[in-house]
Amino acid sequence: MPPELMTGPLTDAQQILTLLARMTVLAIGPGLGSGDEIVRLVSAVYGRAEVPAVVDADALNALAGTLPRTSHLRILTPNPGEMGRLIGKSAQEVQADRLSVAQQFAARSAACVVLKGDHTVIAFPDGETWVNPTGSPALAKGGTGDVLTGIVAGMVAQHPHDWKGAVIAAVWLHGRAGELAGAHWGEEATLATDLLPYLPEAMNEVRPTD
Repeated sequence: MPPELMTGPLTDAQQILTLLARMTVLAIGPGLGSGDEIVRLVSAVYGRAEVPAVVDADALNALAGTLPRTSHLRILTPNPGEMGRLIGKSAQEVQADRLSVAQQFAARSAACVVLKGDHTVIAFPDGETWVNPTGSPALAKGGTGDVLTGIVAGMVAQHPHDWKGAVIAAVWLHGRAGELAGAHWGEEATLATDLLPYLPEAMNEVRPTD
């Protein structure tokens, strides 16, 4: 395990909420698992956590059909299959109308929706919508969406007063890192962790210079 990671035992929703009192952003979902207990935990944390939350993977599946509304900032990062489960449609139906699906669900859920895929759609609850220009087939691998969850959470933590800009920047950086990694390793061979060394390069491409 990388030495910079800090861990602690988590047994129930209240423990997570207590821990979040000292945190600025929650990222929840990747590797969480499934089952009735996970569904109850995710639903409780989603509705009650007062910090911004980036919600992905198993957490999205746990919330399918029961997504509670909350006044706190929520950023959902579904792939087409996860999006379909949230709205009761197939992945094919989602792909057929990606823009409208993301916009409508963002409005209905009062959450920011980052619908992953070719030209990722970023839909905000107020109707503002962006389509991301970066990305690569190298990103069509297990775990690359988890990397996006971390980048979004990190950017929102650093720029809480411009969270929209932070989400847009995170999606762009993730896509650009995928392009750079794919160019180096080959799109077929690139793995999710291969994106990380290219994130600084992607950042430097858009960093203001004097």
